[in-house]
Amino acid sequence: MKPSLLLVFLLLLVGCSKNNQNNGSEDPGNDGQTTLQPKLPKVADKEASPSAFEYLVQGGQIIITGYNKDFFAKAKSEGNGGVIIPEEIDGMPVTIIGNRAFYRCDGLTSVLIPPTVINIRLQAFSDCKNLTDVVISEGVTEIETAAFIRCPELKSVTFLGDAPRVGEDIFYFSHPHLAISYIPGTAGWDKKFCKKPTRRVTMEKVSVSEVSAKPAEEPAEEPAEEPAEEPAEEPAEEPANSEN
Repeated sequence: MKPSLLLVFLLLLVGCSKNNQNNGSEDPGNDGQTTLQPKLPKVADKEASPSAFEYLVQGGQIIITGYNKDFFAKAKSEGNGGVIIPEEIDGMPVTIIGNRAFYRCDGLTSVLIPPTVINIRLQAFSDCKNLTDVVISEGVTEIETAAFIRCPELKSVTFLGDAPRVGEDIFYFSHPHLAISYIPGTAGWDKKFCKKPTRRVTMEKVSVSEVSAKPAEEPAEEPAEEPAEEPAEEPAEEPANSEN
């Protein structure tokens, strides 16, 4: 009996030791090395220059009123019409996309509207015939009538915040398969939005290091200037031979 009891005791002791080790170890799936991020359409690598827009200052805020036709004509010719509207211009927040600001902007293919913007006004992006993707940040609370009317290639609109107030015919004459996407956990969404079907944005795991701020690139070191060559020393003139 004694050997059997001793064996049972040893087995229990080993089992408790393993449980303690497991409880003290971290779960590799929840180690803080990954985070969930929405899978969004690719728009551009950085904000567009303020020179790409026409704008006015009102009460310390910026209203986008138009676009630089030369900038977008070049973008169209280069096949690079994705634009991230800047959050600030001249140190002031961009808060409104004005009436018909991007009307008939054929060079615009995709656009990200920053979180500083609260209002997208009447026909702001109307008749943009090559516009395919729009990302609207969480600051937007109102989209006015016909903001994206007659954008026949518009297939994807992604909202990063709650459903905004909207006017009429926001997406009238857009692509027949246009889908409205929203972030899980945001409010006000139903099966349809402005008569278009809605769906949740796909969330994907990404490394924390990928979403952390990237260090600023150091400017390339300029090569040291070579010292200017000294002019070759001219030989001294020989005195002319004197005739006797």
